[in-house]
Amino acid sequence: MTAGVSAKLREVSDIVEMLEQWESANKPEYQFVVRQYAIGKGHSVSVMFRGGEVDTVYGFESENDALQWIKRSREGG
Repeated sequence: MTAGVSAKLREVSDIVEMLEQWESANKPEYQFVVRQYAIGKGHSVSVMFRGGEVDTVYGFESENDALQWIKRSREGG
């Protein structure tokens, strides 16, 4: 057809599948989560990788310290 338009009518499930594939392909390699200790004072940062692996960095005195560490990590420092 002209202008690259397909004659096929798409089902909603087709669109959902395309979106899920796009999200999976464009998902960041890892995500950061700041957590406050349940007992005592302090914070930790969990680094959750795309494959499901989780690594946790402990020992931040404040949430701001943890957020600054994340910022430096994203900048490569």
